[in-house]
Amino acid sequence: MFYNVESSVLMDFSSEDKSGQKILNQLKNYFSPLFDFSSDSIDKVTKEYIDFLFENGRISSEDFTAKGNEFNSTHDKSKNNKLPEIPELEDVDISENSNSTNYTYELKITDEYLEKWDVMFERMVKFKEKYNKTTVPVTFEDRTLYGWYRKQKDIYNHPTLKMPDEHFEKLNSIQFHFEDGHKERERIIELQWLKILNQAIKANEEIKVNHRYLFNGEKLGTFLVGLKASNKIGKKLSLRKEVENTGFNFKETSRKPKDVARRYIDELLNDENPTKSAYQTRFNSHMKKKKDILGEKLVIELNEAWELQFNEKRSWEVTKRLIDRTKEWKEFRYNKNINPTGKWAKGQKIMGDKLYHWVRKRRLNKNTLDLIIEHFNESEKLELRQEGFPI
Repeated sequence: MFYNVESSVLMDFSSEDKSGQKILNQLKNYFSPLFDFSSDSIDKVTKEYIDFLFENGRISSEDFTAKGNEFNSTHDKSKNNKLPEIPELEDVDISENSNSTNYTYELKITDEYLEKWDVMFERMVKFKEKYNKTTVPVTFEDRTLYGWYRKQKDIYNHPTLKMPDEHFEKLNSIQFHFEDGHKERERIIELQWLKILNQAIKANEEIKVNHRYLFNGEKLGTFLVGLKASNKIGKKLSLRKEVENTGFNFKETSRKPKDVARRYIDELLNDENPTKSAYQTRFNSHMKKKKDILGEKLVIELNEAWELQFNEKRSWEVTKRLIDRTKEWKEFRYNKNINPTGKWAKGQKIMGDKLYHWVRKRRLNKNTLDLIIEHFNESEKLELRQEGFPI
């Protein structure tokens, strides 16, 4: 009780310092038999043994006297004996390159361990109720519980030791995780995302598989992107099935040309009042230039759907845009009949829709005007500048 040796160590190192982390792990491993009650140096202290020590003056009574906060006369009785001399302790050499240790730890199931098992199991049950998991982190404040938790995993995975059936059944009843702890933590996160996905589906959300998509502030799109990437290399296939069981279909959000075309055809056929201009815009953006990629079957289906809804043939020809109206513009400037004042810019009715918008764009955007400015002489440039063109 008194003739013990106390020690402490102060270490200052960063999380990236591998040698420091190694020393810390060695120390934790060294003292682990104390944490999980497997050390031969640990004895159970009974009331009978305490009474024996007290009667022989080895320990003191810490009862208070009725007069105040003074200990009674037996308080220091145990300290009358001279402390034995303690020899100098050896230095413990722990180096980064040294894998040798000065101790041997043998995993075993002792009577003391069995006696304390139910008490520790109840502490694990409370831990599970509070944190909704059975993996005790190495930094958990209750070091005894962490040591006991580690021992359950070690015994379960030991080549010769057999965990008592009663222990195994109780641990199973709280879904104790015998494998690596990170797998359980990963599973908890997966279940959280499945819950969020279900909420989004019930809310009739237009769920998107991209990093920008958020649902209630949660990065649901990023989760789906990561899952899709894992599936491409054959990982997390069971999680994908769970996702699809919620009613979510990855193909409904796929950007592959064939998936986009399939959704387009289905929507077009099921649309009772389709707006031709809207479907034309989507066709021009996503399908018109990808005819070869889509394949003959999809092209035929799309053509039939278009003709059925709009009563006209679907054209796949890619028309080239007229990007240079410089010649037409200059002809307008010098046409006395329609432009007697000789202005470079007139109203839409006078210039016509196409030329008007083409000229207006160059009046608002200097970069577009710079592309054709070489076709104008100095006199024309002066006129343009006077009419507000960015020259």
